[in-house]
Amino acid sequence: LNSGSRVVFFPARSFRITRTIVIDSPNLAEIVGMEATVQSVGEFFVPKNHTVQAPAIVRVERCAPVLTIRQLTHETRGWGCPAPLWCKAVFLEHASASTIVLRHLLHGGVVSSPPRGGAALGDLFAEDVCCGAFHLRLPQRAWLRQLNIENRGVHLSVSGGAQAWVLGMKTEQAGGEQIHVDGPGSEVEVLGGFFMPFDGMVGNADPAAV
Repeated sequence: LNSGSRVVFFPARSFRITRTIVIDSPNLAEIVGMEATVQSVGEFFVPKNHTVQAPAIVRVERCAPVLTIRQLTHETRGWGCPAPLWCKAVFLEHASASTIVLRHLLHGGVVSSPPRGGAALGDLFAEDVCCGAFHLRLPQRAWLRQLNIENRGVHLSVSGGAQAWVLGMKTEQAGGEQIHVDGPGSEVEVLGGFFMPFDGMVGNADPAAV
């Protein structure tokens, strides 16, 4: 990933990731998964403290002006991840001034972090992605299309001046606030949503949409 290549392919097989991969390559413009699976495995990803954010599979610090990541599956219950805690990891930590595009992914979530040198965080585009939450906590713009979040808790968190536009959102889990907006300048606009909690309802109560 840091070889200087413009495009990196992951063949259609499983890859064990034992610690965060830091991308620091000004040429890298595309990561193509070829339907590959990446597993967060081993001691590095076993939870130590539930109040601490899980580490990322990939942290993008420097890349081409636009980096596209597509056709990957992120699996957290692989080798070295004992029940009941399993391994915990987010898929992507966006810490770059570049724009990142996510397409056709089954992933464990996205978080934002400050880029090096005080640069502004780049834009984020996502299309046809499932199932981890998005935690956007710095000034940035995000366009999320066909967003399908299936984990418990907050599905889309926007704070610190981030702005998100959601073109179609679907959720399947109960368990609290699904969209959280906090802080001056933070905004979310949702154009179309389908919220269906599968559990957590009492008796024959009708599902609730907000």
